[in-house]
Amino acid sequence: MHRQGAAHQRSSEGDASDQSSPNFIYPNKSTKYFFAFATPDNPTPEERKLVADIVILDHRAHHQLRPQTREWEEVIDLLYNVVVHLHQHNAAEGRTLLEEAERVYYHHNQTRNRIRYLLGAVVGIVVAAGLGAASLLLPNSLGQLWMIFYALGILV
Repeated sequence: MHRQGAAHQRSSEGDASDQSSPNFIYPNKSTKYFFAFATPDNPTPEERKLVADIVILDHRAHHQLRPQTREWEEVIDLLYNVVVHLHQHNAAEGRTLLEEAERVYYHHNQTRNRIRYLLGAVVGIVVAAGLGAASLLLPNSLGQLWMIFYALGILV
């Protein structure tokens, strides 16, 4: 369901005469890969809040997930569907889709952070193992001094 709306929009991108899609420009180089859409006429307070939340999530996805990645596109496609519901003055359904887009964003962001953490841990272990091996090659008295500083470094 979600991909249909985004696929339709990409085919009619920038066509303001198409009444089935709101005034929406799919993120591209000219928009610096930010989401661009017109707000509905006479928005209710809930619709105004929804617009603000769309913009906030768009900026988060832009900075954390990086444009033109599979993860970023998944969030953007969901945001497009939120805008469609917004223009139909269906803020409740739009809010539900926005919450799903936020869950998808947080899932992808958490995954990226875990991968970075694991890579950092592996690099740290490799460096520590290399320093430990190097200390074995040093003369005995210098090696003991090296191990003391090495152990202090680990504690810090």
